[in-house]
Amino acid sequence: MNRNAYPATSMGVDRTYTDSQILGYLKAYFRGDNRLTDLANTINLVPGTGWYMPPCTLHAPGSLVTYELQVDSDVTCIPESRVNDMVMPPDLIDRDLPVTIRDDGFEKVCEYMLSMIRCKNSGNTENFRQEYFRPPVKVREQDAGSQAFVIYRCGKASEKTNPDLYSAKKTVINPSYTWEIQEKAAFGAIVLGGHGRVWVPGKEPSQIESASIFMTREDLGGDEFFVAACAADKVKVECMSIERLIIYQHFASNSNPEAASLAIPEFKAL
Repeated sequence: MNRNAYPATSMGVDRTYTDSQILGYLKAYFRGDNRLTDLANTINLVPGTGWYMPPCTLHAPGSLVTYELQVDSDVTCIPESRVNDMVMPPDLIDRDLPVTIRDDGFEKVCEYMLSMIRCKNSGNTENFRQEYFRPPVKVREQDAGSQAFVIYRCGKASEKTNPDLYSAKKTVINPSYTWEIQEKAAFGAIVLGGHGRVWVPGKEPSQIESASIFMTREDLGGDEFFVAACAADKVKVECMSIERLIIYQHFASNSNPEAASLAIPEFKAL
């Protein structure tokens, strides 16, 4: 790849930009919306589906509410000044960079961001949708509810298997039903719909509910909980609302080995 000319992100579009063009957008950060993503290709987000984002892939944040798992990162940098009509905090531009506006000047920060944009994945010329699009994979369904992997296959779809870096499941429990969760490893959980209770045999149930509004930091509700490994195979969850109880479970590395080789289903629009 030529150091001074490189492709726009993803999907094989033959379009290149020079260093000076990119720097022109970066340097407009404090002059309003610098519109950096005007240089990028776009992919429509489909609610209920996901993506695996390879490390060092330059990308814009989704404008929908997203559920995102990731490994530890050594950098946070948002070089676009306005995202989804929200002005970005000014310290995000150099928060985790080895150069700062205060010590090194704005132009040096822009030049460092340009060096990050030169990362081999930043202009991802692979067929991005084919390799990294992840529709949910249903693994359990019965009258009481259903369960599906929503984060899995941390790698290219064209590879036979991928590492189990992390994974997540969406569990839906229908009103008035009790569901037994049987997992092999500890997991954290977020409640995104309905309310009910969770417990293990011999223990008092804990109330859980989806968040509506928290007036203060002290008024946090029961929308998150954690299940230890020793209890993960015998958790009971009851839906006590007239709407379905919806829970997203997230797992650490190597918790679900099957997630590394699940068949990626063909996505069909409703």
